[in-house]
Amino acid sequence: MLAYDHVDGDVPEKIKVAQTIQQELQRAGFTLKWDSTTNQRVNIVQFDWKHRAC
Repeated sequence: MLAYDHVDGDVPEKIKVAQTIQQELQRAGFTLKWDSTTNQRVNIVQFDWKHRAC
Protein backbone atom coordinates (compact mmCIF):
# COMPACT_ATOMS: atom_id res chain seq x y z
CA MET A 1 0.00 0.00 0.00
CA LEU A 2 1.23 3.47 -0.83
CA ALA A 3 0.71 6.33 1.55
CA TYR A 4 0.40 9.84 0.15
CA ASP A 5 0.07 13.32 1.54
CA HIS A 6 0.37 16.98 0.69
CA VAL A 7 3.06 19.28 2.05
CA ASP A 8 0.35 21.55 3.51
CA GLY A 9 -1.45 18.71 5.30
CA ASP A 10 -5.09 17.81 4.83
CA VAL A 11 -6.05 20.20 2.03
CA PRO A 12 -8.31 19.69 -1.02
CA GLU A 13 -5.24 19.20 -3.21
CA LYS A 14 -4.36 16.06 -1.22
CA ILE A 15 -6.83 13.99 -3.26
CA LYS A 16 -5.15 15.26 -6.44
CA VAL A 17 -1.85 13.84 -5.21
CA ALA A 18 -3.46 10.40 -4.83
CA GLN A 19 -5.23 10.67 -8.18
CA THR A 20 -1.94 11.45 -9.90
CA ILE A 21 -0.34 8.41 -8.26
CA GLN A 22 -3.30 6.29 -9.36
CA GLN A 23 -3.20 7.51 -12.96
CA GLU A 24 0.54 6.98 -13.36
CA LEU A 25 0.50 3.50 -11.82
CA GLN A 26 -2.43 2.45 -14.00
CA ARG A 27 -0.67 3.87 -17.05
CA ALA A 28 2.33 1.68 -16.14
CA GLY A 29 0.04 -1.36 -16.10
CA PHE A 30 -0.54 -1.89 -12.38
CA THR A 31 -3.90 -2.99 -10.99
CA LEU A 32 -4.98 -0.87 -8.03
CA LYS A 33 -7.51 -1.07 -5.26
CA TRP A 34 -8.43 2.31 -3.83
CA ASP A 35 -11.73 3.85 -2.74
CA SER A 36 -10.80 7.27 -4.20
CA THR A 37 -10.79 8.96 -0.80
CA THR A 38 -8.03 10.30 1.42
CA ASN A 39 -9.12 7.79 4.07
CA GLN A 40 -7.44 4.88 2.29
CA ARG A 41 -3.97 4.21 0.93
CA VAL A 42 -3.47 3.18 -2.69
CA ASN A 43 -3.07 -0.60 -2.82
CA ILE A 44 -1.13 -2.16 -5.70
CA VAL A 45 -2.88 -5.51 -6.18
CA GLN A 46 -0.70 -8.63 -6.43
CA PHE A 47 2.55 -6.69 -6.17
CA ASP A 48 5.39 -8.78 -4.76
CA TRP A 49 7.19 -6.38 -2.41
CA LYS A 50 10.81 -7.32 -1.75
CA HIS A 51 12.91 -6.09 1.11
CA ARG A 52 16.56 -6.47 0.31
CA ALA A 53 19.19 -6.04 2.98
CA CYS A 54 22.29 -4.14 1.85
